[in-house]
Amino acid sequence: TPQEQADVRERERLEAEGFPFWSRHDYAKFLKACERHGRDKFQQIADEIGTKTVDEVKAYSAAFWERGPVMISDFDKASKKIEEGEKKILEKAKNAEALRQKVASCDNPWQTLSIKYGNNRGKLFTEEEDRFLMCMTNELGYGKWEELKREVRRHPEFRFDWLFKSRTPVELGRRVDHLIRLIQNENKEPRAKRAAAAAE
Repeated sequence: TPQEQADVRERERLEAEGFPFWSRHDYAKFLKACERHGRDKFQQIADEIGTKTVDEVKAYSAAFWERGPVMISDFDKASKKIEEGEKKILEKAKNAEALRQKVASCDNPWQTLSIKYGNNRGKLFTEEEDRFLMCMTNELGYGKWEELKREVRRHPEFRFDWLFKSRTPVELGRRVDHLIRLIQNENKEPRAKRAAAAAE
């Protein structure tokens, strides 16, 4: 395919520039790992490639970002995918932090954490289920939806709650994202009120 031919040309160029032990497969893994972890997470990138040291990844990365715009035909496409991945990483971190602050604001979040739903609660989840999803996601780490599903299934409080236990990891993740948006809206409200009061 044209993509494979471009990759071969790129590999040959990099070999000529001093990277003879990086295969096309390594190059593809490097791009995917940058997208998943961020361009400066050299240890995670090296772990994902599996055959390169951190120092080798650093040298390769420096060459990729410095010479890539001139030497790699689809550099714009590759770098855009990495940037989109980095945006997702930032978004995840923001969500995790909003959740952490909400849970930390309660003395006993497993019993007392509440969310201002407005007209947005919906009928698919109860307040108890939402509270559990918030607290457990905070413990497990944002984005660990498979683990969250496992905890829902094993928790005694929900042993007869067949609907909740039947939710897929994707559905649970979507619900957590929805709840985090509500939390972020709660956080915006006091700022808006303070700004309005200051303007009077």
